[in-house]
Amino acid sequence: MNVASKSENVLELSTDEKEMIEEQWNRIIPQIRSRAEDILGTTQLGHRFVD
Repeated sequence: MNVASKSENVLELSTDEKEMIEEQWNRIIPQIRSRAEDILGTTQLGHRFVD
């Protein structure tokens, strides 16, 4: 898909919709990061946990 056809698919969002989406992402991202760290056994800084 070229750039021109991608730009045609951009949705126009109201400010309220953008804020709602941003709030949802701000709740979800830390959960994803925490779960990824659990799976990988690393901290945010990339240090491995030592048993």
